Amino acid sequence: MLKTSPRLSLVGFQADVAYTLLTYSQALFNLATMKVASLGTYERERAISDKEREEKDEELNIAVQFYFKASSMFKYIGDEVLSTWEKELSNAQSGGSSAVTTTPFVKPVDLTRELLFSLSKYVSALLPSST
Repeated sequence: MLKTSPRLSLVGFQADVAYTLLTYSQALFNLATMKVASLGTYERERAISDKEREEKDEELNIAVQFYFKASSMFKYIGDEVLSTWEKELSNAQSGGSSAVTTTPFVKPVDLTRELLFSLSKYVSALLPSST
């Protein structure tokens, strides 16, 4: 199956950076979600000790930090990495690089600014408000 599945042909170092950071951001999001789900509804349980509650509060704080990191990284990819990648591609095309000119460039859907900013906002919406 892996030999017959389609592969993306992406040009440039920044494409690798973008996909690496995107994968890392998704992993942070998944880890935070798993941590929150594993805690259950401990804040409503009256039978747990203060020590257990503090431990679970600390785990929740760690999950919130992971959400913050994931949200920030989604935004960073959309703001910085994609801009640098687009400049790299335009420089390569104007310079006549054969790797770029022979392959038509189609940006993958998961590396569009709109999707990355939406992911950033979605993750931020999961965070507790600071008010």
